[in-house]
Amino acid sequence: MQKITFEHFTDFIRQHAGISSKRLITPTTPFEKDLGITGDDGVELLEAVEKHFGITFPTDENESRALFNLKADEYLFESEGFGLINFIRLVRPYTVRNFTVGELYEAVCKRLL
Repeated sequence: MQKITFEHFTDFIRQHAGISSKRLITPTTPFEKDLGITGDDGVELLEAVEKHFGITFPTDENESRALFNLKADEYLFESEGFGLINFIRLVRPYTVRNFTVGELYEAVCKRLL
């Protein structure tokens, strides 16, 4: 399969999210805190990454958690709005992990193998 560089990956992130080329993005840059990508925007980013790079992320919860190294009570992005999943999160404690650009890049590279 194809190999992508981190620079190519960050160029895509910038274009998708409308982030200035002046803003520094490193592998340790967190999506929510530094780039303001959260909730539905985070989900849309993951979908756009799949389409752009011709990959699919696992739909099975256990496989998805393994790919992103998530614990049972961890999520990649904060949830927006109010729905069933938010109600469940209110009842059961959860953590939004400090998900970074480098972690997503590594997950994409794994899916390209």
